[in-house]
Formats: sequence, C-alpha cells, structure tokens
Amino acid sequence: GIMLLILSIASTIWHGSNAPNSHYIDLWSMDCVIIFLPIRIVCLGFGCFLIQVLGANAITTKYALGWMCAGIYACVIFFHGRFYYRMRENRWLHGDCPFSTRARLSNRSDLFGKGHIPVSIAACCIFAALPIFVLALTLTVHYTLVGSAGSILALNACELSFVFGWCYRLLERWCFDGCIPMGFACRQSPSSMRTVGAALLSPTAVLHFATGITVLMAYIHARSVEQCAF
Repeated sequence: GIMLLILSIASTIWHGSNAPNSHYIDLWSMDCVIIFLPIRIVCLGFGCFLIQVLGANAITTKYALGWMCAGIYACVIFFHGRFYYRMRENRWLHGDCPFSTRARLSNRSDLFGKGHIPVSIAACCIFAALPIFVLALTLTVHYTLVGSAGSILALNACELSFVFGWCYRLLERWCFDGCIPMGFACRQSPSSMRTVGAALLSPTAVLHFATGITVLMAYIHARSVEQCAF
C-alpha cells in the first residue's frame, strides 16, 4: 500500500512536470509494485507445497509465509532503491533515457556505459509477449500447487486490461510515435478538444490507466486464490 501511494505521487509529478529526480522514484516504486504479486504467487505456491506434500501445519505455514513474503519484498525494495539511487548519482535519466528501446532502435543508446547495443528480434518478441509470461507463471502455480484459479472474473479482467494496455503502448514504442489514434488527434486544429483527445489517446496514458485496472484486479484475484488455498 505504501509503495502504491509513493507510485501515485511520483508518477503524477513525473508525467505532469518531467522533473528528473521524480523519474527515479517513479520507476523504483513502479518496479516494486509490479514485482510484489509474483513474489506473493511464488510464496503461496511454496506454502501449498509444504502443506500438501510435506504435511506442514496450515496455520503455522500461513504465518511463516507471510513473514517470508514481507522479508523478500523488503529486500527487493531496498536493492531496487539502491540501484535507482546510483542511477540518479550518475544522472542517467536527467535527459532522454539512454537505454530505452526507442534509443536502441534509433542507434543512439548507451546501456549503462557499454555503448550502443542493437535490440534483437528475440528481445522484441519477449518484451511484446510479457503478458503471456505473467499469465503462465500465475496459472502454473495455481493449477499445479494450489489446485484453484480463484476468481475467473477477476483473472479475466486483469489479463484483458493488461493485454490491451500493453499492446496499445507498443504502437508508440515500436513505431516511433506511430500511434494512429493519437496522430489523428494531433493533426486537428489547435483547441482544447485536440489537447484532451491527444492526452486520452496517448499510449502512455492508456497503459497507465489499463495497468491501474490490472493491479486492482490482480490483488482481488490473488486474495481469491489465497482463500481457496487456506
């Protein structure tokens, strides 16, 4: 909850003002929010393994797993924070992001001082298929260890919003601002409607809105799976 609050504040500041220092906090908190659910899913699967295979006490296991999940997550927060703090010390994000996919596609990237490294087709495919990998991890744990997929409605809403936002964002990432809906809005005569239309159709804005729904549905779904497990 604290990381979500930090993310909402830092993301608003960054996207509203492009203040460089806020960008590091935005990325740090965003990464921590994203990685929490995979940690929770793996811990849940491990707990079910202890109970079902090794015959551990359910109440004791649930209590221990809570602390284990919290401990792992605290370490992730700390080490991620240290990583982005060092990036800030080197001013990596005070200008254009030198290691972004956009920079790598346009042959002007600098991957942490290693110079330009072209992006491969394999990397593009893996990046584009990220929603599939996330779903595969989730369902593998649920069906093999938990024995339940939890709320199907929450799972479907989570995946649909994630896939939609991710695919729409790829229009901008892979096509150099080639998003057709936003391009149409930007070509209109200067007006408040054009500004609002371009903002609402921006791939970055759509991704943030969609992933907001994704995170909410993911937490609801995770809770429904835990109720089935314990």
